[in-house]
Amino acid sequence: MGADFLFGYFIAPVERAEDLQLDFNTARQHIDDTDWNLVPEIEAEFENQAGNPNELNRVAREALHGAVGLMGDLKDRRDVGWLCRNGETIFISGGMSWGDIPTGMYYAFNLLALSGLDKVLLGKHAPEQPAGTNGITIHLPPLTT
Repeated sequence: MGADFLFGYFIAPVERAEDLQLDFNTARQHIDDTDWNLVPEIEAEFENQAGNPNELNRVAREALHGAVGLMGDLKDRRDVGWLCRNGETIFISGGMSWGDIPTGMYYAFNLLALSGLDKVLLGKHAPEQPAGTNGITIHLPPLTT
């Protein structure tokens, strides 16, 4: 059994990474106001760490606040790269994994997507398209020996 390459991404509707403005206040309020027991993806993510619904909300809120907090220095992190494509910037984080999480940002991007906080953070940009793959295809050259 070998290692796998894993990557997560966050797509922002901005031409340049420098133009990204995230709505942290709304995201933090959304985290605190949401009953995460009613979001199946988040409930599944944290059900093993919580013994009851109140505990699940506490654990989920703590993790989500942490993920949002990591987005504050997104452009200055060593474990994040980005590329610009057709009016959007794609932030990428990942690496090799032997069953573990390759980077902290990989996990943060995953939590943001599962919870819908990616769209909340991007609220200042009023994206026309939700964050996602947007038809991106990655082509790798064939291996030659």
